[in-house]
Order: sequence, then C-alpha cells, then structure tokens
Amino acid sequence: MKRKHAWLLGGFAFVASVPSAEAAVLCANSSGALFVRDICKAGLKQVDPASVGLVGPTGPAGPTGPAGPTGPAGPQGPQGLAGAVGPVGPAGPAGPAGPAGISGAYTNFGAGDFQRIEPGTTQTVASVTLPAGNYTLSASVVGNPIGDARFMQCRFLSFGLLEASVALLSLDDRRLPIIGKVSIANEDTSVFLRCQPIDGAWDATGELIAIKVGTLTASE
Repeated sequence: MKRKHAWLLGGFAFVASVPSAEAAVLCANSSGALFVRDICKAGLKQVDPASVGLVGPTGPAGPTGPAGPTGPAGPQGPQGLAGAVGPVGPAGPAGPAGPAGISGAYTNFGAGDFQRIEPGTTQTVASVTLPAGNYTLSASVVGNPIGDARFMQCRFLSFGLLEASVALLSLDDRRLPIIGKVSIANEDTSVFLRCQPIDGAWDATGELIAIKVGTLTASE
C-alpha cells in the first residue's frame, strides 16, 4: 500500500508516492519535480537532500561500540643510539687479607773445603734451619776416598717428617745427588746432610737446597 505526499520547498513542488516503509533516496525528473523512492529509476536523477534544504539537525551520538580485537604486533624498530657512559661508582670496601704465600728457598753450599771424616764417625757437610712448612730437598755430595777406603754413605737427618733417598759414594761414583721432602711442624727445625764412611776415611763436602711448597703429593 502506498501513500501520496506533496511538498513545497523553495518554490519547487514535488509529489511522491511513498511505500509503507520509508524510502531511502530523493529523486528528480527533468522538470525538477522531486520524488521519494527506494531507488531512482530511468529518467530520474538522485538528489542530495542537503542541496534542497532537507537535512535535519544532527542526531545524538550513538553508544560507543565494543573494542575491536588486538591487532598483530608491528615489526621491531631499529636499535637506538648508545647511551652515555655513567659515572664511576664508589670504591668498594677492602677485602680480607689473603693467606701467606710460599716463602722461597733456603740454601747452604757447605764449607767449600773438604772435611776429613774418619771411619765409624758421622759428619755434617751441609745444613739448613727452616720455619714450619713443607719443603722439597735437593743436595749434592762430593767425596774423595783416603787410602783403601771404598764406600761412604750420605743422607738427610731431621726432626721433621722426612722422606728421602740415600747416596752411596764409591770409587766409581764420587759425586751423587740426594733428593727428599720434609714437613716441619716446629719453627727453626734443622735439616742436616750427613756422611759416614763405611770402610775407611773420606774427605767430603756437600751443598743443600730446601724449597718451601704448599703441599707435598707423592707421585705414583
């Protein structure tokens, strides 16, 4: 069912047959008559209602629509410039004192001259006095037999915990090394290099070096 409407606007009259549902557009024919239609058919031209003063007042704002979904993350931006170097911080507190370090070597190169050692006696040819600690020992003994003497034995002696080799000098071996190790518990403990002829007098001299170390570990 349609209803007819007539308007007078700015000296122009237009008539329209309006369906029961409101039309969507405004149309004009070649003579300037205006019509309200769902669509402008052939021979009619769609007219902007504002051009003929048919725009009503602005309606109230509609309610805020719901928030849309979060979009994807954008690409990473370029690296920024390096910041300025910060100020030097305050000095920290002094740390505790460290343990005492290894002290070094103790040496005795003997009297320099040969000492006469009679058979049945024992003579010191070199010695060192050591503070408490662990030491490696290295020594050298030189001997000259007197007369028919053939052998002389030399070794380390100490009140510390001692482990060492023994040198047996002979007519064929008149200079021999001796090595060992010793752990000293008490301050000012001596290590002696002593020699004893076996079957006749000898002239002998020796030298001794003790090197302090942290630990003593036997090698297998």
